Amino acid sequence: MKKILMILFALLFLMLQVDVFAGIVYTIEWENTIVNVEVGDPITDYLSIPKAYLCQNGYRVDKYVGILWGEDDTDPDYIDTNTIGTYYLTYRAVSEIEETTRVTFVVSDSIPPTINELTSLRTSVGGGINYSNYFQIYDNYYSKDSLTIVYDDSLVDYNKVGEYSLLVIASDPSINTTTYETKVIVEGLSSNPKYEPISKSFQIAYGDLFLASNFFQAYDAAGKNISSYIEAELDTTSLGNHKVQFSVTDDYNNTTTWFQNILVYDDILPKLTLNQDRIEINVSTVDSLNKEWFLNIIESCDDNAGIDSIEVEYASIKKAIGEYSVTYTVLDLAGNSFAKTLIVSVVCESIPQIEVNDIYISVGDSVNYYNYFKVIDVYDGDITLNATIDSSNVDTNTEGIYFAYITVKNSYGKTNYASITVHVKKSFIKKYYWIFLIPVGVLSIVGYFIIKKRKIMV
Repeated sequence: MKKILMILFALLFLMLQVDVFAGIVYTIEWENTIVNVEVGDPITDYLSIPKAYLCQNGYRVDKYVGILWGEDDTDPDYIDTNTIGTYYLTYRAVSEIEETTRVTFVVSDSIPPTINELTSLRTSVGGGINYSNYFQIYDNYYSKDSLTIVYDDSLVDYNKVGEYSLLVIASDPSINTTTYETKVIVEGLSSNPKYEPISKSFQIAYGDLFLASNFFQAYDAAGKNISSYIEAELDTTSLGNHKVQFSVTDDYNNTTTWFQNILVYDDILPKLTLNQDRIEINVSTVDSLNKEWFLNIIESCDDNAGIDSIEVEYASIKKAIGEYSVTYTVLDLAGNSFAKTLIVSVVCESIPQIEVNDIYISVGDSVNYYNYFKVIDVYDGDITLNATIDSSNVDTNTEGIYFAYITVKNSYGKTNYASITVHVKKSFIKKYYWIFLIPVGVLSIVGYFIIKKRKIMV
């Protein structure tokens, strides 16, 4: 047995050293260790950008993605993508060799402010316009109060009928600037009704009642409020942007018509119900799992605007005993998503099987217990040598019947027990006497010899 173990250790050592004997030098080559992150984006969109490659003698042979590890500044949650700044994470590549590197994540804002014109700018001769009521200005990161907004109306003459250019310039503290050019229409006195926006956000929730007067107010030439006369139609069960025609007619049959884009949005999350929140499967079932298998666990799934897709993330389930999380993600046609978690317990359905034979020995004999039993496991095969023997109660120097106890566990954690009956008996020596006669002349020589045979009492 010792010689066999020595041979096995030698073979293992040679297998581990084969690359050294072959003269192969392994290195890790890193790429994209400086990552630019747009402020407000989820950090998970950028964690896979850094790459690590395994090289043999300077040439790439395989590709490895860096693995985050450690605590504090090596935890991706440490990066606040809502705050501009520089952050660092430690990545680790593991293959024939292991190497770490520090990756720099630079969170910055490169998106300029957005300027939306809510409606056309019109006024009568001698009038004026409060520009802030006609524009929606916002930034992806900075608040509106921190923006620098300039309305350049140096070319506008409010005392003369005509069309004039107006420049709206918005800059954020990161020096991102947007310039928007539009027209200011100075009209002569007219009997047509006037209108102006009430809301700065031209959107409505899916299925809500649409009222034109919630978005605009109107006046006739005499200054009478005729907002209730405004007419427009919008199907709020149709998601997306809609170009809506508005019109208002005063008591004198003077009509003004205009258009406005209105967004019908859905802010109601889809619903997903499972038959059960926790299931148990056998380890032998893991290889047969697929998306359809998990979709059959869904009891119901619905949304007011319709379901776009259902994704199931079950790749974390391993062929090993334990609990795993499966995530269902439902996306509706409006882009709203809902996640549901299913807990999957992987269990082993069988235990190792032990076949035992009784042991019969003489007083003073030694015994190799592994010669008297065999352990077979469904997944691990013959694991007899993995068993442990408790023979502390067996006295081979004293006649009697004793029990040794077997304990064996397979690689999935399933344990089985058995006992071996040990019969210890006294032995005796059986003697055989042989008498012989040798004639010598008229005399004879008589003699005998004894043959001893050891026999066990059973």
